[in-house]
Amino acid sequence: MVGQYILHVYLPITATKDFPLWLGILIILFGFFLVVYTLRIFKKEETAIIPNGTPSTLIDDGVFRFSRNPIYLGMTTILIGSALIYGSISTFFIPLVFMAAVNLIWIRYEEKKLASIFGDDFKSYKERVRKWI
Repeated sequence: MVGQYILHVYLPITATKDFPLWLGILIILFGFFLVVYTLRIFKKEETAIIPNGTPSTLIDDGVFRFSRNPIYLGMTTILIGSALIYGSISTFFIPLVFMAAVNLIWIRYEEKKLASIFGDDFKSYKERVRKWI
């Protein structure tokens, strides 16, 4: 979000100032809720949350029925809501960079680890559920 502020101040390519503030806030709150809700699932299942941890459970229910990466989806949603509040086209660059970095660095690493630990169960899950949404 700091990067978005910097882009908004120094590269303010304004798309619209008419976007309702409350809607941007609502989108941010939804993203925050998704992150917190998913973290609670990890805690309940007593499995690793951090990418370099070793998962003990393959979670495939709840929000994980719709997205293999609901925490990253929530974080991206927060960045999109923030970009909408700023109203600058340049601020949408940050969610795109974030998604690309997450895909190339963390998701690739995490999914290799999940495949090695959970084998066919993860392969089946990966075929049923999309990476993002």
